[in-house]
Amino acid sequence: MVSVQKYEYDKRKLLEKAFEYLNSSLNFDSNSLIIWYNSAFLHYSAGNEKEFLESCSRFFRIIREFPTDESMYQVRGYPEIFSPIIFSSYTILKSYIDRVWIENFDNTYFLRNEIIKALSAQIYVFLCNFFLERQDFKEAEKFCHQALKLFNNLVPAYYTLGKIYLGMKRFKDAASVYLKAYNEEPFFFQYWIEVLTALYLSGDKQGLDEIIKEMKLISSRVYLYNGSGFSINFGEEEYSFNLRSVQDFIKEYIST
Repeated sequence: MVSVQKYEYDKRKLLEKAFEYLNSSLNFDSNSLIIWYNSAFLHYSAGNEKEFLESCSRFFRIIREFPTDESMYQVRGYPEIFSPIIFSSYTILKSYIDRVWIENFDNTYFLRNEIIKALSAQIYVFLCNFFLERQDFKEAEKFCHQALKLFNNLVPAYYTLGKIYLGMKRFKDAASVYLKAYNEEPFFFQYWIEVLTALYLSGDKQGLDEIIKEMKLISSRVYLYNGSGFSINFGEEEYSFNLRSVQDFIKEYIST
């Protein structure tokens, strides 16, 4: 088992190496969107607040001030100079770029604009999370909407927007966006407590009962690798959900 200390040490060493490559890249081309995207990602990961915000600002300034061909001329194969584009946990953006690349390989202008669109959406997601972590809900909401304006099917962003509305005590709005996210992708189990809490606080008893019933059904049919479970209380009512593990599946259906 890897110790926490070793994990943190390895992570720190990787970040140090990444920043070396980043600085070399900036010396090579200081007006590349790809590099400034990676700069924003790395500084966000390292917790460098000032540098993260400056990188985001530089990213959007390049979009405004430089022709697409000039700011994206490094695009070839997958857009990179020294470090790859990383799409956080929002793999839908990476999948989108993969598809666009295959379908429009010869249409350079369209391809570059779609890459800019995907990168911009992820930057907005970073900014949303950045301000949410600092409980600046108004700014977080603004950037979340910016991301959704570019990609209205970013389900994780809807879950994040629900969290923002909970923080703002806009419980009906929270319930609405949580339900939208849940109906699109109900298997994000880590958000179930938030979905139920928003419905309860919004006063939607019928909606709460319906979702609890559906979650119970999913819990009875889905297996996670290590399993999972939680309980939640609303007034005098307690609800428990238990997602069985792969080991449970083996015992039930495979072992003799």
